[in-house]
Amino acid sequence: MTIIWSSNNVIREDNMKKVIDHIKTLKKNNPHFKVIDLGGASNPWADEVVDVYVDLFDLPGKNIIKGNILDEKTWQEIEKNKFDFCICTHVLEDIRSPDFVINKINKNFRSGYISMPCKHTELSWVDTDKFIGYHHHRWIFTLRNGKLLAVAKFPALQLLNKKRKYGFMEKIKNKLLQKPLIKNYIDINWIDTKINKKNNDLAFIFKNGFEFEYIDGDYAGKGIDELLSLYQEKLAEGL
Repeated sequence: MTIIWSSNNVIREDNMKKVIDHIKTLKKNNPHFKVIDLGGASNPWADEVVDVYVDLFDLPGKNIIKGNILDEKTWQEIEKNKFDFCICTHVLEDIRSPDFVINKINKNFRSGYISMPCKHTELSWVDTDKFIGYHHHRWIFTLRNGKLLAVAKFPALQLLNKKRKYGFMEKIKNKLLQKPLIKNYIDINWIDTKINKKNNDLAFIFKNGFEFEYIDGDYAGKGIDELLSLYQEKLAEGL
């Protein structure tokens, strides 16, 4: 299992070009080299090198396996063909069980490209100044020592939001601040404001699979202080 390239400080468009060029080289060396894009029908950015898409929606004029990537039946359709490379961009942060899809990726593809918003972006005010991160995302990821790690975006994350200075959440926040342990975790002090932009991704190319785990086994801790420490302490290291 090897991560052969990774980044969290290159804009998305540059990453895309790098991946397309990489796949073109692989296809040039092997005319039978096949590429599948998991969940990419709505934004077919790598269309010139993709052979088949997997998505909930049709893509007119393209080869597509229509189905849910969290459904075993969909993977039975995928496994009928032998693909060499998979693309999975801006999908894992959206779904309820990224571990299921990652296990399938490692089982079925020798190499691939994975990307999602970097943690600096996901912990910033990219959608609105009313809450942190993208409103529809479920997970925050980091890449550490060649292993992809994830932590859920629990509602308590909004207690870290300095910009929210009104309403019910502010009353809760003020009450929690009276607890000494909470004071240590009320700010995320490692966010890099140079790379927390909307078009900045955590991205990597892997060969022969990659390791994945949930931080603390997806255990949220015994209390609010332990939960918030996941973001301040245990998510800090890595890309």
